[in-house]
Amino acid sequence: MNLRRIGGHTKSLVILSELTPINIKTGEEKEINLFIEKGAVHTILGRPFVVDNNVKLEFSKKQGEILSYPEEDLRILCLATSNPQAMGWPNSPP
Repeated sequence: MNLRRIGGHTKSLVILSELTPINIKTGEEKEINLFIEKGAVHTILGRPFVVDNNVKLEFSKKQGEILSYPEEDLRILCLATSNPQAMGWPNSPP
């Protein structure tokens, strides 16, 4: 199975688990698919999780990828998920 990334690059995947229940917040349970890439380890978020939870992903060559997730009390949780220099990401179109 191949995953096409936002930038157009593709990567081979191995499926670990499908429809795995997780608790995102207390009392809230979601089902997600868990994947692992061959080679480097990266965060892979599927469309249902991103859409259902109003998740935003931002990328800059300097700061890397930032995931923001709105909390119920109107706060926004921001997580730095990766650093492009440390991960060796391709920075040019395929």
